[in-house]
Amino acid sequence: MISEVKRGSVAHRTGTLEAGDRLLSIDGVRLEGCSPDDAHALLASAEDVIRLKIQKDEENSGIINEASRQASYSGRH
Repeated sequence: MISEVKRGSVAHRTGTLEAGDRLLSIDGVRLEGCSPDDAHALLASAEDVIRLKIQKDEENSGIINEASRQASYSGRH
């Protein structure tokens, strides 16, 4: 499960990942039974373009994204 999205990262800038989303696979490697450390190592060893399969957290989807956009906009004014 995604616990946080680093501010300024590609995922943050595009809004594709949100805290609470579930990471199911990285470049076709299923993460079922995989520890968070193993998943992190797999991400760290990936190429420049990574294919992720995620399950959105329907309960929180859009809430964090909207808050992030508001924070970004308020910082530019």
